[in-house]
Amino acid sequence: MQSALTKEQNESIYFYVRSDFLLINNILWDDKDNLDRSIVTLFNEHKGMISEAKEQGPAKRFGVSEDQAHEIMQAYERRTPEEFNQKTRELMIQIAKGQSPHG
Repeated sequence: MQSALTKEQNESIYFYVRSDFLLINNILWDDKDNLDRSIVTLFNEHKGMISEAKEQGPAKRFGVSEDQAHEIMQAYERRTPEEFNQKTRELMIQIAKGQSPHG
């Protein structure tokens, strides 16, 4: 059965239920300390997921087909720059808010 959602919508839902809600919740509560801790935690978690997927193979790590695993891996890599810095922090907030990081 074909999904009625676009690839981008599916990606947003995938990450929202896994991590974006945490950032949005901290933003809504204006909890800057928890927001900063959450961003670092999620960055490290995403880096760990990428590392595990590279070691095990994305399809095995995510428990999906090769095509789906490739899309999930690309999404993690798009959302998780190599280094953590202020730009990374801003990117993660922007994506969680549903804003395009490309303008």
